[in-house]
Amino acid sequence: MPAPFEGVVDILQAALKLHLSQGEAYRSQSEHFARWGYPALGKKWCEYADEELTHAKMLMARLEFFDASPDLEHTVSEWPRHDFEGILVSNYEGDEAAVAIERSGLVTCMGAGDVVTSKIFTTLLRGSEDSMAAIEAIQKIIEQIGVENYLASQTE
Repeated sequence: MPAPFEGVVDILQAALKLHLSQGEAYRSQSEHFARWGYPALGKKWCEYADEELTHAKMLMARLEFFDASPDLEHTVSEWPRHDFEGILVSNYEGDEAAVAIERSGLVTCMGAGDVVTSKIFTTLLRGSEDSMAAIEAIQKIIEQIGVENYLASQTE
């Protein structure tokens, strides 16, 4: 196995912890929404959870490439139950944290000359930025039609 560039394993581990945490949050929110009676939201949030797991797998594979044991310990994100707008804010904050780590990872890897890992961080960064844009779009719709009407549109 090739030796990792300086700082690369640490930033991969930090990103892994965050993606595992976000994946669990999305999965539990998915169950919460389905139980609330919003199956469309539940399905979409389940897709988000699956995407986070895919990202975690990418990070674990790269750690394994460097023969570094993935650190699976992470803090589970807390989010407000029965408060959709609060959940959006919580998830947005998680995405902001992800963007910070992924940008740092991209800079670290590019500075070290690790092109392959920098491409992973580019993919992850694009996903986090897209997620932030999706949350902003939902928030804009809620501003226009109200949270009750938005949630009513998520029952099918």
